[in-house]
Amino acid sequence: MPFFRNASIRSKLLAIMLVCSVPVLFVFTYFVVNQYLDKRKQSEREVLSAVQSIAFEHVAQVEGIRSLLIALSQYPDIRLKNEAGCARILNLILEKSPTSLNVGVADADGRVIATGLKQPLPIKYRVGDRKYFRDALRTGTFTAGEYTVSRAALKKPTPTLHFALPVAGPKGTPDLVLYAAYDLNSFGRIFDAQGLPPGAIINLTDHRGTVLYRYSRLGVSDLVGTTDHPDLRQHMTGRAEEGVLSGVGLDGAKRHFGFKRLRLNPNEPPYLYIRVSIPEQVATSNTRKAFAISLALFAIAAVVTYFLTRVIAGHYIVGPVRRLVSASRSVQEGDLTARSGLPYSSDELGQLARSFDDMAASLDQRIRQISRAESEKHRLAFYDPLTELPNRRLLRDRLQIAMVRSRRQNTGFALAYLDIDNFKHINDSLGHQAGDQLLKIVAARYLAALREDDFVCRLGGDEFAVILHDIQQESAASSVIQKLLEASSAPMEIEGRELLITASIGVAFYPKDAEDTATLEKDADIALYHAKDEGKNTFRMFCEELTRSSRERINLIHALQHAQDRNELFLHYQPKIDNSTGRVTGVEALLRWNSADLGSIPPDRFIPLAEESRLIIPIGEWVIRTACSQQVAWKRVGCDLSMAVNISAVQLKSPGLIETIASAIEETGIEAEQLELELTESCLVDRPDEVIKILEKLRELRCNIAIDDFGTGYSSLSYLKNFPVTVLKIDRSFVKDLTSNSSDRAIAQSVVNLANNLDMVTVAEGVEHQHQQTVLEEIGCNFVQGYLHCEPVPPEEIPAIVRARNQGSDEPLMMNN
Repeated sequence: MPFFRNASIRSKLLAIMLVCSVPVLFVFTYFVVNQYLDKRKQSEREVLSAVQSIAFEHVAQVEGIRSLLIALSQYPDIRLKNEAGCARILNLILEKSPTSLNVGVADADGRVIATGLKQPLPIKYRVGDRKYFRDALRTGTFTAGEYTVSRAALKKPTPTLHFALPVAGPKGTPDLVLYAAYDLNSFGRIFDAQGLPPGAIINLTDHRGTVLYRYSRLGVSDLVGTTDHPDLRQHMTGRAEEGVLSGVGLDGAKRHFGFKRLRLNPNEPPYLYIRVSIPEQVATSNTRKAFAISLALFAIAAVVTYFLTRVIAGHYIVGPVRRLVSASRSVQEGDLTARSGLPYSSDELGQLARSFDDMAASLDQRIRQISRAESEKHRLAFYDPLTELPNRRLLRDRLQIAMVRSRRQNTGFALAYLDIDNFKHINDSLGHQAGDQLLKIVAARYLAALREDDFVCRLGGDEFAVILHDIQQESAASSVIQKLLEASSAPMEIEGRELLITASIGVAFYPKDAEDTATLEKDADIALYHAKDEGKNTFRMFCEELTRSSRERINLIHALQHAQDRNELFLHYQPKIDNSTGRVTGVEALLRWNSADLGSIPPDRFIPLAEESRLIIPIGEWVIRTACSQQVAWKRVGCDLSMAVNISAVQLKSPGLIETIASAIEETGIEAEQLELELTESCLVDRPDEVIKILEKLRELRCNIAIDDFGTGYSSLSYLKNFPVTVLKIDRSFVKDLTSNSSDRAIAQSVVNLANNLDMVTVAEGVEHQHQQTVLEEIGCNFVQGYLHCEPVPPEEIPAIVRARNQGSDEPLMMNN
């Protein structure tokens, strides 16, 4: 609430008091609303009672008319249709009937024989077209007609309802009809007797909704003959014979209505609809007045509260607060001697005054501390705390300055990214403290190797950046870059141990390679990547060819991200041959990729990218599950083979490897002894203690462990002794020249002897010629793989190969390691 936050204390107090008084207003409103609802219910009961009373009295009068007509039908003059006698009798009856305007006799053709009117009729008229007459003849019973105005000559036309009674002749059929005209003004007299409040109205309508009679204390309404309000006709079509409703009357005012239908017989339609209404404003006038009084009282209380709040709050709250505000402004302007001058009382304002004065006394010291902290914050924001070199944030500022300087002087500059090679191994082997010391030494060497106006910063980790000003040609930068390489590779002593390190450098030039900082940094990073890719301890200058190479690499990684979803990855299997029997005892699963966009990608191209981008983890999981499922499928058709699957260094370090392999064994149903996991030697030397724990867990699952390409990497008897390895695979580089190179034969023989002494089996890779096969059999190698026997093939070809190789042998088709 910004308005409340910015309001003065006096206004806030007033607002709080007003808010606190809202419940009082709510209580008043609650009672007024209840009274309003009670008045509405009372009004509804009142109109319903009135309409019931009016209907009751009218029904009684109609019953009197029925009795009168029945009595008249017994007079001989009436039955004989004696005009004079009929007129005399009817005149006497009309004088004593307060509700009838006229009583008459008509023959079966509708000709009026006589009426009860005393004055002579000016014309002879007929009633054959009247509904009451036709219904009486048709039904032979007492009937009610519709609203009419009498055709008799009257000074003032009067609305009437006619009732008729047929009289049967000698033949049993009606030969005359007695009728009586009921004065609708009788309803006005009955309505006045109900004692309803001013504004009450009675409405009489027929079944078409035509207003027959509308009366209030002001007299008969001029709306007679109009159509009733559509919303009020629901009482005519509903099921209820009587009831109450609310709506808008013909005068446009909201009213409470009571209605009732009048019928001569229950199975006949109503001949009249009575509705009595009271204006809602009249019914609830007292509650409206109470509500207005409540609002007035609340407004008076609010005004009184406002003035009392201004006076009391001004003396006890607003005044002291203003003094505190004035003192705080003085402190804000630099006058640290300003004080509140208020007594230190025990209330909140006294405590606030004491706190303010204490704050002003210590503010000067705080400001000095803040100044020192800001200086330190600036140093941490723009400088590396370890090497005290500028950081990446300051580098971008200096790049902008260098661009402005180059454009003004019409020169160029170079941006070099430097990365220490294999720095992670130093941290892992010697510890982070030794790594930090190394970074400090390298930073000092870079500063010493650069020119006075050049700039060097640490980007983070083992990465540095250098800006070389006033560089027009690449050759001018090469000499400086070479000094940086020499500074990196010079021996250094850390913790009493001499270390030799190297660095890789990527260089981009402004404006030749880029004209903005973001592109220049990207180009330098691309050049650095290619320097590392070419063997490290060197530098590369950026060129468009490097960009294309990086773009191809990015496209390849992007395609590899979707290869699994697009079913572009598949496995081929290379059989493993037992040298002692010549049988196929197992296969090695080999990953292949046929991209829809890029075509067939060789494994030596996409697998390193998969490891670098860590896509090898989900892909490797798919390989494990697919290979295990395939082994089980082959077993069902009689090919019981061991399955070898390659595990990369990235997979080995993944925390979910054990769970992945265990779930694959459980879900596919493969026997764990038939699953062989192949690891390269480089996987074993990085954090060997952790690797031992992982391999032991794999052995607990009963899986076999194989070292792939043995003898080409970090071969060591110590890890063969400590690691739970079961298979050694002799690399194809030793098999290639096995018959012509005595050294390769000696190495292969040594590996076989070593494996035999350690209860391991050996597998030779890359066997392509028979003389290689012969030598391997001579030196005692257990198993071989290679194109001499079979190249990698799709899974559907393996059963045929196994049957062809193993035909006629009863020995099991599984290799026991």
